[in-house]
Amino acid sequence: RFLALGGRHIDSAVSYKNHWLVAEACRWSGVAPSEIVITTKVWPQGYHETLEEVRNAMLELDGRGQVVVLLHAPGSTKSGKPRGPVPNPPPSCQDHSRPWSWRRCRSDSYAALALLRSAGMLHGIGVSNFSPRQLQELKEDRLRIKGALGTPGWPPDVLQNEVHPWWREEKLRRTCAKHGIQVVAFGSLGSPEAKEALLNHPLVRHVAKRTRLSCAQVLLRWAVQQGMKVIPTTADELHMHEALSTQLSSSSLSRQDLDLLNSVRQWDAPIYHPYLDQIE
Repeated sequence: RFLALGGRHIDSAVSYKNHWLVAEACRWSGVAPSEIVITTKVWPQGYHETLEEVRNAMLELDGRGQVVVLLHAPGSTKSGKPRGPVPNPPPSCQDHSRPWSWRRCRSDSYAALALLRSAGMLHGIGVSNFSPRQLQELKEDRLRIKGALGTPGWPPDVLQNEVHPWWREEKLRRTCAKHGIQVVAFGSLGSPEAKEALLNHPLVRHVAKRTRLSCAQVLLRWAVQQGMKVIPTTADELHMHEALSTQLSSSSLSRQDLDLLNSVRQWDAPIYHPYLDQIE
């Protein structure tokens, strides 16, 4: 239904285990693959392992869209969830000068994505759930191998992070704007732990009432008007239509509305941060 309503960007990940469903939906939609962008994500796991993981993902997606691949996070967790102690990187990411280095693992894994992009096999590459420090480290690692053809893989095309008025990522967004990196916001309506609280926040409700928009539309417009792409998650057709119409709408929040939403106190426990910033 999402594609039938006009949606053209599908967000997935290897850990979601739904590539074949995505490919089938795209096939049955009748929409040309050249019009669909499929973002998928892989965990950092080393150079050769990442090449193999992406190759398998491409086979599963069956050419049904233009594929963008992101590193899912600066490090992995045993459960796949950002909770509990940070595990050691896989043996393939061991660094002889500094054993068990997630930074080395990120760098090697991202180098594989850069190679695939330069070979024309991927529509784009990027990272997800990175902190400003981890993005800066990635830049430093890529600059070290700068050659006659420029800096391989820098900048990434996309950074996908949780962003909403309670977690604005202002420093990270400024860095992305400086380097031409597109910010894609997930969790635009708030983290699962606090979604209802953000949707019912007095300032959000005030702006919604004044603009005659729903609270969800207000939060999506807040992101879109500040240059971000949004990927709200829903299986409800009415919510899909609401989200798509909000992104395409010519109506906008006023500067006063944006300033009001930007005055919301920063929440200290979003879904992924600062947990993943602890990963070295």
